Amino acid sequence: MQSQYSNKIQYIKQLTLKRSSEDLADIQIQIKELTGEELIQMSQSIFNSPPYILLRGDADKISGDLKDKLPDWHIEEIEP
Repeated sequence: MQSQYSNKIQYIKQLTLKRSSEDLADIQIQIKELTGEELIQMSQSIFNSPPYILLRGDADKISGDLKDKLPDWHIEEIEP
């Protein structure tokens, strides 16, 4: 049984990655089938890429502030 916290995490993943519950389930199956070497390669590629940062609040204030302070960052707004 999933906790409320893990349900929220899944929801956030779905929003940020634009994937359905079925897509996430397929990915979990694929990960379980990876060899040790494949898993290491996959984790290295993930940790070597830019992170996703999720912020909640007044989008106009937050996005303007981030664009001023971090002009080279790619900022994407999502709707729940």
